[in-house]
Amino acid sequence: MTYLRKNLIVLSVLFMMLLTIFGGSSNVNALENNSVTSRAIESYTKEYVVGCGEIGYSRVKLTIKHNMTTGKSWIVSVKHTDTVYPQYVTGKINSVSTDPAIGKYFSGVISLKIDVHYQNAGEELTATQYFRL
Repeated sequence: MTYLRKNLIVLSVLFMMLLTIFGGSSNVNALENNSVTSRAIESYTKEYVVGCGEIGYSRVKLTIKHNMTTGKSWIVSVKHTDTVYPQYVTGKINSVSTDPAIGKYFSGVISLKIDVHYQNAGEELTATQYFRL
């Protein structure tokens, strides 16, 4: 009887070990999972002012999303509100570009480059400023 009891205990332990190894948890590592829940992505805005020489300035508003699971961020949109001083009647702010560009992924602390393309008296000019993001 003790022989049967010992075998039963050994077989039970062996069965539990096999169950743990082959039938264990089915959790998926987040880095290997291609789908990301919306709770893992946060969105925030940053606002910067870039001076355009003597003619005025551009207030640039960036919308940035950050994936907390992967640690990657990307710029979703760039909007700018331009102010040209009235004495510069030929001054005009054309466009704003960023590096990293819209939709390009980055991670960690980076140096954000904002270029404001403007013109004064027909001359094309670019104002560049760097910000820590």
